Amino acid sequence: MGGEDKSAGESPEKKHAPQRVCLVLDKGNLLRWHMWLIDSLRSRYDVAVSLTTTEDAARLPAACRVAFDLERLIYGIPPGAAVDRIRPEEIAGPAPPESRVALPFDVAVNCTSGGGHVKAERTLTLLFDGVPSELGVLAALFDDRPVLVEIEDSQRPQQNSVAAPALADRKVLTRALDNACSVAIDLIVKTIESDPPAGARGSLKIRPAPRSPRLASTLRYVARSLTWKANRFLSLQLSGREQWSVAYRKSNGRSLISEHMGEFTLLPDDGRRYFADPFVLRWRNHTALFMEEFPLETMRGQIAVATVDDNGVVSQPRPALEEGYHLSYPNVFESDGEVWMVPESGANASVDLYRAIDFPFRWKREATLLDGVVASDATLMRDRAGWWMFAATRLWRATGWDSLSVFYAPSLLGPWRACRHNPVVLDATAARPAGAIISNAGVHLRPVQDCEAYYGAAVGIWRIDRIDNHGFEQTHIARIESKQFGVHTFNSAAGLEVVDAFGKTRGCRTVTLACKPIGNLDDARVDEGARPLGVETSLA
Repeated sequence: MGGEDKSAGESPEKKHAPQRVCLVLDKGNLLRWHMWLIDSLRSRYDVAVSLTTTEDAARLPAACRVAFDLERLIYGIPPGAAVDRIRPEEIAGPAPPESRVALPFDVAVNCTSGGGHVKAERTLTLLFDGVPSELGVLAALFDDRPVLVEIEDSQRPQQNSVAAPALADRKVLTRALDNACSVAIDLIVKTIESDPPAGARGSLKIRPAPRSPRLASTLRYVARSLTWKANRFLSLQLSGREQWSVAYRKSNGRSLISEHMGEFTLLPDDGRRYFADPFVLRWRNHTALFMEEFPLETMRGQIAVATVDDNGVVSQPRPALEEGYHLSYPNVFESDGEVWMVPESGANASVDLYRAIDFPFRWKREATLLDGVVASDATLMRDRAGWWMFAATRLWRATGWDSLSVFYAPSLLGPWRACRHNPVVLDATAARPAGAIISNAGVHLRPVQDCEAYYGAAVGIWRIDRIDNHGFEQTHIARIESKQFGVHTFNSAAGLEVVDAFGKTRGCRTVTLACKPIGNLDDARVDEGARPLGVETSLA
């Protein structure tokens, strides 16, 4: 379970021939996230910035500033938030002279409710919840609706690029705006580079900006949020903390995906640690259950392993791998006669490969697959074209729960490169990996964390329809959830299915999970023959 990552493992292929891009900003509404956007664009293109002034521009009102200041005091939010004001002279590089603005640009990125007078072959207009202003985020929060970030494209008026950002805390305006604006940067860059726009949906008409929140209503929102948080804190103090717990069951030849309902046994803990991110592997007649172990004393994850006998009895977990930084999500697989593990090590800004030298308890680091990249929950698979890696990446102050990047290599040891259109997914329901990819009868299924409601709310099952060096397509076919708990990992191997559950799990012995089909599951049956992808497979 898993720093600011600005590169997300860019490959040389990402650097296109230079394009002339003009970023149109409202001079009276210059915000910190605009600087982040400028930096991202200038790492790729020749960028000019045009500052315009619009009398009726939709801007964040003074009432919001009061609320932001209160949130900083209450929650200890550090400076440098996305919606912090900046001065025109802080914009990186000089503003273009009038003569340059008059020239036709390849692309104009309009972040205002007007647009100025910039000439461009293609104009992209940024919308938050259908509104050309950050006020759209606040309107969605106040109305308790999901936030959407959208790009209207003058060259494709019926195809918008859309992102559904994950919000780490929608009850804190500053943090929600941090998340939404950070994802907007990824979407802008992705739209410029995509042809046609990835994730295109039917056009949402630009709505007029909502009425600016008044001070009283804004403060009421902050007060309600604070009251909710205080009540939740007291409830947890009185009734016990929430935590992650690993749960398992013998599948008896039928997967939860096929049966639609299953009861899992919770793995007990001693109250001084919790377990999460379970993976299963059978190797030379030994079945091992790997997991993240999180000791509350150190507050730093490590990898633990338990053995599983033929009757499905799980032993007490014991340490298997520890580093001087947080480890989790032990993606373990077999290839070429060896057993390998790629645990999450985003705290070290790397993706590292380990080899078992005494399965399952002793491991040796063999290689660093990605360096200088904060990539969470890296999940590997192999096909005739080579190796693929799915990982959650993040930019600026995004959560890392809504952005999927794909990397590829000719062999396990690399060299690894980023796909051209990373991130290939910008959606809180469809991005972050949640377990090993499952192959059965030519169908390849990807467990995915559904973080729309909150982190670890449920697991979506998505069918891989296409993957190549340029991108990725998938279809949502099922959702695994619990009425009592959140769930954010699903794995199956050696006749054993494992998940993790989030909530007040201490004292519980079992958890019941439902797998709800979305559409027709006939082409995605997962029975005894299903296996995690870590060996050669074929993708159509």
